[in-house]
Amino acid sequence: MKIEVPAMRQAPERRLSEDDARRLLTFVVEAMEGRRTPHQLRDVVDGRVLRDLKVLGGRMKLGKVRLCRVDPNAAEAAASLHREDRVYAVAARIEHLAGSWVCSVFKILT
Repeated sequence: MKIEVPAMRQAPERRLSEDDARRLLTFVVEAMEGRRTPHQLRDVVDGRVLRDLKVLGGRMKLGKVRLCRVDPNAAEAAASLHREDRVYAVAARIEHLAGSWVCSVFKILT
């Protein structure tokens, strides 16, 4: 099943919003929960992110997403990730590649 993310398929002139970044990072979190298959993310995440993705199971909630646009074709995001009784920091990079916004880095900081 292919995920359609209209906001991700934009010209690079269209700035990536915090809502767009939240939507994309939520897909990654859903795959970590086991609610999505990694295959479903292939159009919105880089191959390295897919390869390193681990299914942890359990419910997770993505907290506030902060976005820093480092150039017209890239942004870096920071967010909190709530899982059970712990809170983790998330760092991500989202780049405009081949006509689409793609998560090229996704790290959970412990």
